Amino acid sequence: MKLARKIMKVTGKDRVKFLNDLLTIEITSDMHIRYGALLSAQGKIQSDLFVWAEEDALNIDLPESQYSSIKAKLSMYKLRADVELTDMDIEAHQTKEGFVDPRNPNLGCRFYGAFAGKDISEDAFLALRVDNLVPEFDIDFSTNEAYPIEWRFSQMGGIDYKKGCYIGQEIAARMRHKTVLQKSILAVQIEGDPKEETQVMAGGKVIGKLLSISEDKAMIFAKLSAVQPIMNVGDARLPLND
Repeated sequence: MKLARKIMKVTGKDRVKFLNDLLTIEITSDMHIRYGALLSAQGKIQSDLFVWAEEDALNIDLPESQYSSIKAKLSMYKLRADVELTDMDIEAHQTKEGFVDPRNPNLGCRFYGAFAGKDISEDAFLALRVDNLVPEFDIDFSTNEAYPIEWRFSQMGGIDYKKGCYIGQEIAARMRHKTVLQKSILAVQIEGDPKEETQVMAGGKVIGKLLSISEDKAMIFAKLSAVQPIMNVGDARLPLND
């Protein structure tokens, strides 16, 4: 499946420190592919991203919708650092060969370049994401909307809590040390047709929103203290998965 992503190459002798001071994951000159994010100062996700190293460079896989904005932010942050940002004409695919997807190995692999091998269909990838509670940027959440800990970035290896400071780190650390997580992603069954409705209802109140749906399964993002064994979206019932 070809993905709506764009690739940026980061070169220069300061590339490792530059990205390490900005992103939620530990950046090294020889790193394997990692999943992470660039946060705002308020701790919200500006964009998700994948980063991997090759000789004398780091590569960043970004959503097409956020590529220009994130490149502009990185250009602003680099100041006098010895860093160059280069647009790469490389396709991104979700496949059965390549880099094992760092969010969850059950999702298959990321492949960068022209691909003629065994692909994963869009429907199959959707089913895998829903089964493994993996949200997708621009489908389930968008820029400046989500806190990473509430959107399972910890479970997907998307935050290094032991690394030094980065943008939004103080908020991310504070939320991690809360005694109770207030909102998160949950798995539900879906019975009926929600039509265009997305508001998840329980006890007559809106408690969250419907995310990706695959056949009779779905993900929701909800206030955990308000979750009930059976919820609703429009006329559809949402029994909570065990």
